[in-house]
Amino acid sequence: IVGDIQDEYDLEVSWVQPQDDGTLLVDARTNVEELEEYYDVVIPREKFDTVGGYLFHLMGNVPKVGDKINDNGLVMMVEESDERKIGKVRIWRDSEVTADE
Repeated sequence: IVGDIQDEYDLEVSWVQPQDDGTLLVDARTNVEELEEYYDVVIPREKFDTVGGYLFHLMGNVPKVGDKINDNGLVMMVEESDERKIGKVRIWRDSEVTADE
C-alpha cells in the first residue's frame, strides 16, 4: 500500500477558508451546497455541483486569474486557475445587493 491512509479520526483540511478581510477562499472542488449554507442563499442547479463548475457555467469558459463575476448576491473572483481548471476562488457578499432583493 502506497500513500496516506485516512480514517474517521483524521482531521479533514477544509476547502473553505474564511479570511481576515471577511471573504472566503474556496477550493473550486467545494460543493455548491457549502456556499448556500454559509451565505444562506439558493443557487439554482444546472449541470454543476462544485464552485468551479458554477463559475464555468456562469462564464462559459475557464476563467483566468482575476476574472470576477457577481451572481445571486455573491461576488466570485478567481485566485488560481490554469488553461483547464479553476483552482481557488475568493467569494464575498455583494455590498450593493440588499437583503430585500
